[in-house]
Amino acid sequence: EQEKNKYKVDEGDILINRVNSIDHLGKIGIIPKINEEIIYESNMMKFKLQKDKLNSIYLLFLFKLPFIKYQIRRKAKNAVNQSSINQQDVNSFVVTKPPILVQTKFFKIFKMTESIKTRYNQSLTELENLYGSLSQKAFKGELDLSKIFIAKKLVLQNRINLTDSVTVEVVRKSPHYTQKALKELIRSRLKKPFTFEHLMSMLADESFKSMPEYTELRTHVFKLLEGKKPILSQTFDMDKKQVVLSVNS
Repeated sequence: EQEKNKYKVDEGDILINRVNSIDHLGKIGIIPKINEEIIYESNMMKFKLQKDKLNSIYLLFLFKLPFIKYQIRRKAKNAVNQSSINQQDVNSFVVTKPPILVQTKFFKIFKMTESIKTRYNQSLTELENLYGSLSQKAFKGELDLSKIFIAKKLVLQNRINLTDSVTVEVVRKSPHYTQKALKELIRSRLKKPFTFEHLMSMLADESFKSMPEYTELRTHVFKLLEGKKPILSQTFDMDKKQVVLSVNS
């Protein structure tokens, strides 16, 4: 019975994955309302929140930030095919904890956003079903297209005489993404503090032939934060309430 109570979970409890591959280590979940007793696996850790100090939804999003992911990687004990962290590691994490009223406001916005997403997903499903139905009718010849307005094709009046002049457009070859290219881009373009999202947007504008996956880019940025003379440093912008990265001089 004592062992059962040790691994028993209640509504609102936080479960954090303590053993996994390095990319999935530290995944977090919240126990929803349940009507039966359940227990958690040994590769998970259970935490109970002080609800007057920390909102569970806010904590859930906090663990998705690069700032927390970086701390997880720093604390991880790596084996051959898996990594691990313990409760002491999690308790040592540096986190941003705004007033509970701000966290509650964040939670309300989250619920509202999720409600909107649900409605849009329902609408998308209905549109896909409608499209499928119309497509079947069209292929069977059962769809009446007589009342659908189809714009006439525009006829080009003035044709270009290529014998008079020829314009040669020089197309710049798209570079390949590499860690070296990332370093050069950061050093040459990012003189002011920036967010990880801004970096991703900037990389997209560069039109690399092969864009890195989110996890790959995140790993490369983490490496730039490490070492005796790291290229990057990270701080928390109190005004914007977000983690920002800066290029070290």
